[in-house]
Amino acid sequence: MLPLNFNEPSLTDTLAIFQKLSGLNISMHFETDFISENFKHKDPFFLAKDGHKNCYCELIKDSPQSKGCEKYDEKVRKVKAKLFGMPFVDECPFGVKEIIIPFIYNNKYAATLFCGQILNEKNREKSFFKIWKKIRYKKINKQLLWKAFNNFIYYPPIVLNQMANLLYNALRSISMDMNNHSIEQFILLDKNPIIKNILKKLEESGTEIPKASKIAKDLGITSEYLSRIFKKVMRTNYIDYIAELRISRAKQLLATTNLTITKISAMSGYTRPSYFAKKFREYNYVSPKQFRKLILHKTKKF
Repeated sequence: MLPLNFNEPSLTDTLAIFQKLSGLNISMHFETDFISENFKHKDPFFLAKDGHKNCYCELIKDSPQSKGCEKYDEKVRKVKAKLFGMPFVDECPFGVKEIIIPFIYNNKYAATLFCGQILNEKNREKSFFKIWKKIRYKKINKQLLWKAFNNFIYYPPIVLNQMANLLYNALRSISMDMNNHSIEQFILLDKNPIIKNILKKLEESGTEIPKASKIAKDLGITSEYLSRIFKKVMRTNYIDYIAELRISRAKQLLATTNLTITKISAMSGYTRPSYFAKKFREYNYVSPKQFRKLILHKTKKF
């Protein structure tokens, strides 16, 4: 595998340009094992982004009567980003929004990006007043807090979602370019139209994901040949790929719909909800119910 090059211009430039154009501060929280593997050279650009500090948060955390956000980023945002695998906009317990983006490298979760800080509504004074009503008893300097809060930017929700998807897709593309295995897989896919055809069929399939034998018959090849070339190109067995696909679809439904878990189980191709829950936990370390609770976590009261 090629070593990760943090000096890759497209990566640093993309983050720097996004930060400059948006006016938002980008902070990156890296996974511990990822740091030990890739930070031997101590790249200054990324080490500077390893942290999540601003005057507003520090004022709240430094108050003797405040417990701060109680590591909200690590306990909620990072967990949601890692489980969901998609960008989202989240509001902290003290009323400030941020764009949260997962960063994947070499098929492993490498870091969480925080892009902020963002006002939760257009009227700055009204927004601050709502927050101040809840925390004025925590002995925080109101003037200093307002000064810090006054530096935050407002973007309409639809714009925030567009910005999140834009940066997420850009980082995915960059990560694939840096990923030796992804490049190798791209070449193999280009040379194997059969696998490309199979992936297209799977992408377009609904709740009834076809078995390998059915696809092999439709393509006029044997099941053994299909299994052999699928594993060579995709680096996984067909049955394991299907399992991951089912769970991935289930995660999307859990996060974006109000359907019951039993219904989602059936839509994901599982006839028994208990077995669905077992497989879901194998891949995500939490039950479907716990996953939904994390994704749909509402700002806690304080």
